[in-house]
Amino acid sequence: MKRALFIIISVLLITVPLVADEITSGKVRSVLGEVTRQKKAQDKWLPLRVGAKVSESDLIRTLVESQAIISLADGSSITIEENAIVVLEKVFSAKGSKETSLNIKNGMLHFDVQKQAGKSGSFKFKTGTA
Repeated sequence: MKRALFIIISVLLITVPLVADEITSGKVRSVLGEVTRQKKAQDKWLPLRVGAKVSESDLIRTLVESQAIISLADGSSITIEENAIVVLEKVFSAKGSKETSLNIKNGMLHFDVQKQAGKSGSFKFKTGTA
């Protein structure tokens, strides 16, 4: 009985990570000036520091004369310029392909996007102003 239970648990531990999508995060590489982040379902804007991880549903805000550079798991990077608000809508990978989706609420961004792995890899952004 114990052996059968051990085998079942072992199989589940091996197969579950292979099936599930892996949510990844970006890493803050550079911060200039005042850059803040608001986590999902929170009201407070907290300072964003170099080395911090940013994940899905995070809002990132830069103020006057501020800038943030964020590196993603696929090697791409995003530079968020001053007076901007950006929502990281999707940042995940599934079976080798990466999918990133940003919603630019305000401001200007620069992208250094690497070729996406797999046929279904994508890097998308949307904005209400362009």
